Amino acid sequence: MLLMSPVRSGALDNIKAAFAVHVDPSDPVGFVASRPGPLLAGGERFRATIKGTGGHAAAPHLSKDPIVAASMAVVAMQQIVVTVGQIHRGGAPNVIPESVTIKGTYRSLSLEGLDDTKVRTKQVIETQAAVHQCQAELEEISLRYPVTINDEGMYVLDLYVRVR
Repeated sequence: MLLMSPVRSGALDNIKAAFAVHVDPSDPVGFVASRPGPLLAGGERFRATIKGTGGHAAAPHLSKDPIVAASMAVVAMQQIVVTVGQIHRGGAPNVIPESVTIKGTYRSLSLEGLDDTKVRTKQVIETQAAVHQCQAELEEISLRYPVTINDEGMYVLDLYVRVR
């Protein structure tokens, strides 16, 4: 979003190329990392709501616990490198809720990887909900962040210019 204003204002009109770089706190001070090809993963965020049948802790057999379904979905998503950063449910500690919301993100160094992970994330959440006799609704909550790809030809040109 920070680049949108300079782009719209024309400040970058005469720029021939730009290179993506990354500063990592584990690198020495003054060190900047970059390379040709994919450099930074693209990503998307999601929100899923798993709905079951609420109940009381004294009679869990009468409910369809969405917390169990959500927990199993989180464990399964770890196998496809999806991060779940939030799990929300309301109510008292002795009440099985009617729904649970989970929020997370997935990343990939290719658009195909993002698309595949999106499909698999949906499958995992819906399947785990169904296994536990619950229903799931999955939605994206942000725009896709594209993969940052440095042009390999520009790196070759840059190296040629610096060597001369």
